[in-house]
Amino acid sequence: STQSTWESNPAFRMFVTAEIHPALPANLISRSLLLVFEQPPGVKSTLLRTYVAGDRAKLEKPAERERLHFMAAWLHAWVQERMNYTPLGWSKRYEMNEADLRWAIQIINRWVDATSKGRDHIDPASLPWAALQTLLGVCVYGSRIDNTFDQTLLETFVRKLFQPKAYDLDFKLCTSSDGSLVLPEGHTFPDFSAWVSKLPVTESPEWLGLPATSHEMVLSREGQSTLRKLVTIQDLFEEPVAEDTQTRDSKPKEAVESGMPAWAGRLLGPLKEWSDLLREKQEIRLKHLGGNEGNPLMRCLQREVPLINKLLQELRQDLSDLIEVCHGQLRSTNRHRTLIQCLAKDVIPSWWLKFACLPGITVGAWIADFARRAARIQDLAERPPSDFHSSPFHFGWLLFPDAFITATRQSVARMFSWSLESVEMTLVVGVEEHTSTQDAGVNIVGLVVQGAVYSNGRMELPKRNQLSEELPPCRIVWKQKSSSQRATSSKLFPLYLNAARSVVLCQVHLEVDTQVPDHVWYERGVCLLAWSE
Repeated sequence: STQSTWESNPAFRMFVTAEIHPALPANLISRSLLLVFEQPPGVKSTLLRTYVAGDRAKLEKPAERERLHFMAAWLHAWVQERMNYTPLGWSKRYEMNEADLRWAIQIINRWVDATSKGRDHIDPASLPWAALQTLLGVCVYGSRIDNTFDQTLLETFVRKLFQPKAYDLDFKLCTSSDGSLVLPEGHTFPDFSAWVSKLPVTESPEWLGLPATSHEMVLSREGQSTLRKLVTIQDLFEEPVAEDTQTRDSKPKEAVESGMPAWAGRLLGPLKEWSDLLREKQEIRLKHLGGNEGNPLMRCLQREVPLINKLLQELRQDLSDLIEVCHGQLRSTNRHRTLIQCLAKDVIPSWWLKFACLPGITVGAWIADFARRAARIQDLAERPPSDFHSSPFHFGWLLFPDAFITATRQSVARMFSWSLESVEMTLVVGVEEHTSTQDAGVNIVGLVVQGAVYSNGRMELPKRNQLSEELPPCRIVWKQKSSSQRATSSKLFPLYLNAARSVVLCQVHLEVDTQVPDHVWYERGVCLLAWSE
């Protein structure tokens, strides 16, 4: 073919529709005219879109059918709106859309038709509630969920919503500080549509079962995300046309005097600060390794210490090289240029990420966090193995705290000649900082509880609108399953690595306030965190 066949027609236009996703090519977006159609947030907006204005078959018999349709729409709105509070609402975002609601309506219609057999009315108690709960909670919405505690949350809410009491006149959809939302008394589509239209525009996270201050977390996260995007789109090597006095004064004195490029002047200060922070850290050595090579806790540290030392050496070398590059004393390589681009955009280089950290953390905060981890592991490396069972430490600072939990389990099983399958973990909250007992437990500090408070020896709902608080010193104890009597007033809560809730370290049983319904603990997203900012 000739060259002319490859030339585009000036009148050519292409229309592309897509969801907002990070995988969309940046070049395509920058060369296009964009029209963004974003669905308004809120339970009311979702109900207006999916229930009031949604396409659906008008089935009148039996009269009890329409209430089930509305309950399915409320369930869908509840599931969708909790996505906006990730990771508090859900541990991650799931791909759920209106097709799930249509599927749920079809399931309801099929089971209602099979039960009513053409009658005008049926007894709500005769509806197959167990089948509806299983199909909606496991097959429809549950099929998208891969987190055990998210699945428990969904099934608990479905059981609370789809039950015979939903036909009572005072059935509460949710409870908030401003009052309760009660399911409308009517049984027709206009009745429920009118009720939705009268809902207030301002909604509380308590409608979703979340703490009232959850929106503050969302606003903070959105602000940080916006700032990060603004930094990302900046061009580091774009020299200013005219450097004003404020910009010149913000650069280090030596950068101004040496006449180095603006990008080097902006990076030089942070590079030296980070380098000074890591320069004081010495190579970590295990002082009590001899004769304890078989100890599971020492084997755990044998994995941590070499990785800390290697990463520490790599960070020092990279920062030292970049300082020389900024001064013009070293010629930059591809590695250096990639480092400069990452650090200028406050993004951690991929080869530095040797352990899980909080997504979106800045480079300065990550380096400071790594320095503190190195100091904590240095302290652990100087302890004898027997000291782990009496002196407390912050195990959230470990690079791999899940491996430490496994090591404590192996250590106890080995000490008492138990099989690994016969032991289970118990978390004792509120122990003395220095304890010497015969249970071979480990004292830890720094655990944080979200969505609840620990008071009077049990988990309770906070009296103030607070999202989290630090627990008193705790003790991890491993006991044989046959000898441990689990109280009926205890609930199982996840222990996550950090607030991202992407890594589950273990599950722990804690005593709870029995006056609080079970579904409240799951809807509030109550959990424990090993590391927090």
